[in-house]
Amino acid sequence: MKTIIHILSHTLENDSNLNYHIEGNWASRLAKNTLQYTNIFKHEVWYPVRHLKKSVKITKHNIKYKLFPAKTLNVGLESYFGLISCPLLFLELSHYNPKSTVIHIQGERGSILHKLLLYKPLFPIIVQYHGYGQPPWLDWFEKISVALIEKMAFPRVKHFFVPIRPRVKYLTETIHISPDKISFENVGVDYSKFKPRNKEYIRKQLHLPKKAFIMLFVGHLIYSKGVDIIIQAYEKLKSSFPHLYLLFVGAHPKDPLYTTALQRADKIIGVTDNKDLPLYYNASDVYCLYGNPKTARYGGVGIASYEALASNLNVISTNLIHFPDDITSKVGFIPKNSIDFENKLEYLIRNPNFAFNARSIVEPYISNDFVMKNIIEIYRNLFPINR
Repeated sequence: MKTIIHILSHTLENDSNLNYHIEGNWASRLAKNTLQYTNIFKHEVWYPVRHLKKSVKITKHNIKYKLFPAKTLNVGLESYFGLISCPLLFLELSHYNPKSTVIHIQGERGSILHKLLLYKPLFPIIVQYHGYGQPPWLDWFEKISVALIEKMAFPRVKHFFVPIRPRVKYLTETIHISPDKISFENVGVDYSKFKPRNKEYIRKQLHLPKKAFIMLFVGHLIYSKGVDIIIQAYEKLKSSFPHLYLLFVGAHPKDPLYTTALQRADKIIGVTDNKDLPLYYNASDVYCLYGNPKTARYGGVGIASYEALASNLNVISTNLIHFPDDITSKVGFIPKNSIDFENKLEYLIRNPNFAFNARSIVEPYISNDFVMKNIIEIYRNLFPINR
């Protein structure tokens, strides 16, 4: 049987959240999603892990997970171009046959990907973009550094999944990749799990106030996704709208804005099991994200926004710009600045019955049924399989 090895291009930390990330990471999600649609491939998920003393192998739900000790020059640098040492990962790969193995990389930049392209050129390699990049004022640095490397290495990539508009332009115009090798795909959303439900019932189940207008943010409490802007807008509007309620889900005590959020938000939920996560979207009135210039340009729409849209929750997000032009105005509000963000939030508070109902509009772009069909077809084409 043919094997797909899903490899994360950046590192994980060997801490209390590692077990969650093993099965909740992009690489694992894609492997599990694929198995829901076909069993013609074996799947393995490989992670480089900081402060791990020895390799670890785990098998869960027909997926083999392999964790390898890794060192990184700087964790922060990994959001641009990670310089990572993980020799046991490459040693393990030497036991696999390139004719029966495809490598699917989660993350478009870093030494792991480029070492694979340089030293393992016989393996078919697919790259999934997740938003690596730089602030606009550092664009010149990309041109004289990473772009030169990618011009040499990226022609060896068999296919790119790129849900980020500027990166499609970058690949086609700067790196000269054929558009035929690029698809607008990201890890999809399970529409049977993230779907509309009775808000009143869910709020009672989650012990959330029945009559509140709930603002939701899901993920780490960081500046790059505008958590400070969200808190600021909440505090400005709270005096006029006492029923306004700020809910954070997926926070970690080490997050830069965790202490601030703890003091000001109405409720903070830590890392949440994926089976419970849909309920928080169902209980809320709006999902908020305000990316900084780098996040807005390179972050894509974002999986949490996908989940909110699939749940038919209204969304205010800078990153909705990555959807095609003909639907961006139909799926949610795109704030031009922090004041506009506050104004759009106030509009929704004053008009609680207003709804974009974007679930069906975005379905062809984010639903697993659509996304996985294309991904599986690309897997098939990389090694002929009896159909």
